[in-house]
Amino acid sequence: MTNINSVQGSQSGYSAKGFTGLVSGMNTEEVIEKLTLNIQNKIDRITKEETRNTWKQEAYRGVISSLTKFQDKYFSFANPETNLLRTGLYNDVTATAQGANASKINVLSTTGQGNLNFEITKISQLAKKAAYVGTSGVDSGALQTRKLKFGNITENLVANKSVEIKYDGVRYTVDIGERAMMPTGDEASLMADILNSAMKDIQIQGGRARDTLATKIKFTADNGKLKLSAVNPTDTKKFSISGGLDSTLAALGLEKGIEGEGGVDINGTAPVQVRQTRPQNLEGKEIEFDLNGQTRKLKFTKADNDAIKDLADDNAKTEKIAEIMNEKLDDLFGTGKVRVTANDGTLKITATDSTSTLSISSTDKGTLGADGMFAIADKANNRLNLNATIASLRATPSQLSTDPDATAADHIYKLNVNGKEFAFKGSTAISAVIKKINDDSEAGVDIAYLSTTNKFSIMADESGENGKLSFKDVDGGDLAKKLFGKIADDSLTDAQKGITAGQNLKMKIKYRGEANDVDIERFSNSVKIDNTSFEAKDTFEAATAADNIKFKTELNTDSAVKAIKEMAEDYNKIVDEVNSLITTRREGFKNKKLTDRYEPLTRAQKKEMTAKEIEEWEKNAKKGILFGDSALRGLVSDLRFVFSNPVKDLGFGKDIGISTASSYAGNGKLIIDEKKLKSALSSEPEKVMNFFNSTAASDVNVSDSKLSGGFAVRMKKVMESYARTVGNEKGRLVNIAGIEGNATTKSNLIDRQNELLSKKREALETKLKDARTKYERRFTMMERYIAKMNQQSSWLSQQ
Repeated sequence: MTNINSVQGSQSGYSAKGFTGLVSGMNTEEVIEKLTLNIQNKIDRITKEETRNTWKQEAYRGVISSLTKFQDKYFSFANPETNLLRTGLYNDVTATAQGANASKINVLSTTGQGNLNFEITKISQLAKKAAYVGTSGVDSGALQTRKLKFGNITENLVANKSVEIKYDGVRYTVDIGERAMMPTGDEASLMADILNSAMKDIQIQGGRARDTLATKIKFTADNGKLKLSAVNPTDTKKFSISGGLDSTLAALGLEKGIEGEGGVDINGTAPVQVRQTRPQNLEGKEIEFDLNGQTRKLKFTKADNDAIKDLADDNAKTEKIAEIMNEKLDDLFGTGKVRVTANDGTLKITATDSTSTLSISSTDKGTLGADGMFAIADKANNRLNLNATIASLRATPSQLSTDPDATAADHIYKLNVNGKEFAFKGSTAISAVIKKINDDSEAGVDIAYLSTTNKFSIMADESGENGKLSFKDVDGGDLAKKLFGKIADDSLTDAQKGITAGQNLKMKIKYRGEANDVDIERFSNSVKIDNTSFEAKDTFEAATAADNIKFKTELNTDSAVKAIKEMAEDYNKIVDEVNSLITTRREGFKNKKLTDRYEPLTRAQKKEMTAKEIEEWEKNAKKGILFGDSALRGLVSDLRFVFSNPVKDLGFGKDIGISTASSYAGNGKLIIDEKKLKSALSSEPEKVMNFFNSTAASDVNVSDSKLSGGFAVRMKKVMESYARTVGNEKGRLVNIAGIEGNATTKSNLIDRQNELLSKKREALETKLKDARTKYERRFTMMERYIAKMNQQSSWLSQQ
């Protein structure tokens, strides 16, 4: 460690300005530091005091933290297993059902002891919530197409195709995409617009962020043909059509290899002809079927197309397609697993097992989708799509939008659930409708969609006969009926709707010594009788008294013993922590003289030490920082009296196995006689409880209110008086040191003291700076005068 003599002096970190004795030969920096040493020493003394205050604050806050953690663990109802103020901790009684029908109930809790004075003789009916399980009015579990399309179709030969363009030696792919599915009007102009729009999304390599292919070249229409030109006629960079399918380029009237540049255009070699009209063709179409996760592709062949093309009408063609599909589906999934039926030009696709999930999809836009031959949505499935909107249900709205351009998504759809009315826009997702109803306490229902069975399960929130299920449409709409099915059909009775009515729990009990049974009826299966709670699980009727359900109770002392032992351990740790702070003297490094004690280091001293030396020094300097502190001595004293004073009408804690160390070195730490404590809890649990949480005044000779009540009550009062962080009256230690992240962080005694010290230090630092400036100016003038005199002396010597 650095010798203290090498760091005792306080040296300024400032450097003198101006001359530094080059002429006079004086060490002006050293002289100035000596002249200002008195001010610097005052600054150092204040800085040390600020540091000591900060160290004291850290130590106080450590004690506050220990007290707070102790209170959270042993006096908070958030920790019931260790809360010494909780009555149930000392009277932890467990009850078990006895007899042949014991399995018919589940005992939850009891506060009684011994054999309870009633028996259960009969459970005739369990409580049930009103419930409904039914199929949605929207979805029958089948995939239903609209009328199939067999006429001529018009398509774009370049839809979803691309053209490759080379510009300045770099090749760029221009995707036409779906923007050209069915163009109408002048084909050359439409395709020029589509290609130019696509080029806006292509960044030029090595260019600026705003430089796209569309800022360099552009397509225009010229007499039905396409023309590719430079945007800037002076652009000398070359461009060309460098790639693409022959069929795509032919439809656009373009050829590969022709180059252009500023002032030199690439002209189409033929008119644009991308629109093609042809008969609908079944050949080559594919539909992917997914049945319960098994995916198979149904492919239509030339033979399939030939089988339908000469049939007389669309209905006959549809029936033939259904026949073809059934044969193929039998091969794909097994006979009869998936069935296709035709009706008036439409197809209905069904999984014969109602629990099976079935979906179809296709990558060919001409097969599924709005423009597809089969006129059914891509990725359609036989289950209700909860992400779909109300508008997709095609329900009748309750209120039409006044906007003349409104669609089904803009209308208002209403329904009433148990008297609570809900209104939704058509753009609302079905899942959002269900969530809003479920979250509403007035509606009082829980709705769940069962995808496996394709049904809704609706249950009343309230158990028993009070639980109701009523779904109604409002103002001529039919959203409720469309979405939830029969439950919203006012023409049906509850039984016809499939609603199971709620019912109450009905049972009989017999009190010991009574001749007759007592009828019990409850809304739920959870019952509390004479401080004993249980749940009815099944019905029964006792044939004889031996078949009755009886109760046996047992007192559990382990949890209370465990909590009290842990409390004693944590209490003793606090006692040790505080005693160590107030009895540890300040550390000395030489003969333990007052002048040789470790002090906070100044900035100048730290500059002469390594980081490890500083750490070791400050570790020693912090020792004894709170030696003999009056606030902490008061805390230790108050804690000692918590257990050493008797509890009124109960006596001393030693009667239940709790005592304090009698020796001076023991510092009043707790000693637990586990055997004696457990015995007291078993024989007199209420007495042990009162020893801890009694609120009665203690011995009349003890006037301090902190020492009234039971042990836990006293500890809580004492610890709050030192560590309370909320309310108008803060704890004693909190007022002194505050805590982090609280209004007291900067509002406490130590911070106020340091604020005053900081102002004094800043004033002295200003004074030091001014003094140094004054001396520097004087020495600078002195150096100049000496230099001038030397010059004159030299001149005279030369005369």
